[in-house]
Amino acid sequence: QEPVFAVMPVQEPGTLNVAWLFRDTYKVIAVDNEKFEKVGRVNCDGESSRLFVDIHLELFPLEAGEVLDIGFVNTLQPHQAEAEDQETWDQSGAEAPVLNMFDYVMFGKIYRKTEEGGEVHVNVSFGGLLMKLSGSRKEFDAMHLDDRIYILASKVSA
Repeated sequence: QEPVFAVMPVQEPGTLNVAWLFRDTYKVIAVDNEKFEKVGRVNCDGESSRLFVDIHLELFPLEAGEVLDIGFVNTLQPHQAEAEDQETWDQSGAEAPVLNMFDYVMFGKIYRKTEEGGEVHVNVSFGGLLMKLSGSRKEFDAMHLDDRIYILASKVSA
């Protein structure tokens, strides 16, 4: 019996088929790093949401006024619908070409999802770095309690 091979189409950078849970462009309103030397709580306003997220500022320095492209996915593999547990990780980017499109990535777990006055709040812990994402219900329908997700961020050039 002949082996069956699947040919994956080659895609240009920036055009990967990514299953985004949510993606928005944010303007950094404030960066508060008074409590911790290397980590700042970043307050951002997006086109359709608000975001508070703890960022390691030595790895991804930010200042008020900068614009960010931030997306959320539950897998880095363009051909998978959900994240699969792996014992090893290839850091070359060959396994997850979407990583080459972003400057800062964290992996975490949704630990709370609430709704108040028609606005949904999604709270995620990235190994102790926290995030609160707020917006309309329809924006966050794909995010569920206990889901494991990635946040991917890049600065948008002016």
